[in-house]
Amino acid sequence: MKKIMPILSALLLICLLLLTGCGGQSAQPSPETGETEETREEEVTTEEEKTEETQPSPEEKEKEKAKEEEEARNKIYDYMVEMANVPWTPKETFDLSTSSKYLQGLKFIAGHRYRGAPYENAIDGDMEGFIALLEDGVYTGPTTLGQAYGNDCSSAVAAAWRAAFPDIRCDQSVRMLPQKGYGAMPVGSYDHTVRTKDLTTEITASSGEQVMYEAYALLKRADAVLTIWGTQQAHVRLVSGEPTVVRANDGSIIGAKSIVTYCDQTSTIRSFKGYSSTWQIDAEATFDSLFSNDYIPVCLEQFYVDHTRELLFTVNGMNDAAKFPSRLSGQVGCTQKIKSAKIALLDAEGKEIYADEHPDVRSYVVRLPEFSTPRLSSAISAAPAGKLTFVFSVWTFGTDDYVPVHTIEFTK
Repeated sequence: MKKIMPILSALLLICLLLLTGCGGQSAQPSPETGETEETREEEVTTEEEKTEETQPSPEEKEKEKAKEEEEARNKIYDYMVEMANVPWTPKETFDLSTSSKYLQGLKFIAGHRYRGAPYENAIDGDMEGFIALLEDGVYTGPTTLGQAYGNDCSSAVAAAWRAAFPDIRCDQSVRMLPQKGYGAMPVGSYDHTVRTKDLTTEITASSGEQVMYEAYALLKRADAVLTIWGTQQAHVRLVSGEPTVVRANDGSIIGAKSIVTYCDQTSTIRSFKGYSSTWQIDAEATFDSLFSNDYIPVCLEQFYVDHTRELLFTVNGMNDAAKFPSRLSGQVGCTQKIKSAKIALLDAEGKEIYADEHPDVRSYVVRLPEFSTPRLSSAISAAPAGKLTFVFSVWTFGTDDYVPVHTIEFTK
C-alpha cells in the first residue's frame, strides 16, 4: 500500500495539469465561434500587423496633401472662369456708372450679349445668385445702382475661394492684407509689417523691386495679387497659374519680361468676339507693372508656406572687380528680416582693416549704395599693396552673427 500511494499522487497531479492547461484554465472552444482563446489572440495580432503595414508613409502623406491642394486650386480657378463666362443679355438698358473716375461707362444695353455678372460694388454676388435671376439667358433682376446683382473685384475672388473653402473670411480688399486676421497670408518674404495704414504702397516701397519680384515668382494658381492705394481704391486679381520668370545673368529677375496671368472682375466693359464683359480671363501683367502699381502677392492660409524659415539670399546688381570701388551698387534680399548690414575690407591674411555698419535695417532688403563709397575708397588707399577682399555681410533676426553674402577680391 505504501508503494501505491506515491504512484496515485503522481497520476492525480498529471490529470490536474492536463485539465487546467498551461495558464491554469482549459483552452475550451467558444460556444459561438468554436475558436479557442489562443486562436483569437493570434488573429488580433495578425490584424494589428496588417494595420501597421497599410499606414501611409510620410512621403505618401505629402503626396496626398499636394494632390488635395492642387484639386482645391483648380476648383477655385475653374469657378472663377465659369463665373466670368455666364452668358446673358439685359431685358432693359441700365447704367451702373458713378461719379468716380473708376466707375464710369458701366452701361449695359438691352439685347446686347454679355458674359459674367455686371460690375457692382454694393452687392457681393456669386455665380449661383446671378444665374437665378436669368430667364432663358435674359437678366430680370434689379437694374438700379446699389441693387443690381453683380460683383466687384474682391467679391469675385472671394466667391471663387469659397468654391473650395466655404468659410473664408477674407472677402474684402482690406481683409486680404497679409495677417490682417481674416485668413490671408503673404506669398514670399516681402516685409508686410511696415505699413502704418491699410495700404500696399508702403509695403512695395520698403521691400524693393527685386524682393517683390521674387515674391511674384512664387505665385501659384488661385493665389492673388492685391493693391490698395487709397480709401475705397483697391483692386485684386486671381492668379491663373505659375508665372513666367526671366532672369538676367546675375540672377536678378527682369521685370519687363516676367509675366503673371490672372482673372479678374473690372469696372471697364471690354468688347470681345461676339460679346462684351467686365471680366478678364487669363490676362497678363508684367512683374514691373505689378510693382509700379503696388501689387503684393497673397494666398489663403490653407496654401501658406512660410518662406522666412529658410535663410536664402538674393544678390543682384552688385559691383564686379573691374568696376570696384569706383561706386557701390547692388542689393541683397533675404527670406529673413535683416537687422544689420556691414561692409568690410580684409588684407591678404584675411584680417579686417576697415568696417562700416548699417545697424538698423529692419527690412528684407538692404542696398549697397546706403554705405559710404568715399570712406571705403579712403580705406583702400590707406591699405597695404597686394591682395584685398571686400566683404558684404548681413545679420538677420534668425542668425547669431553676420553672414557673408558677397565678396570681391581685387589687387591694389
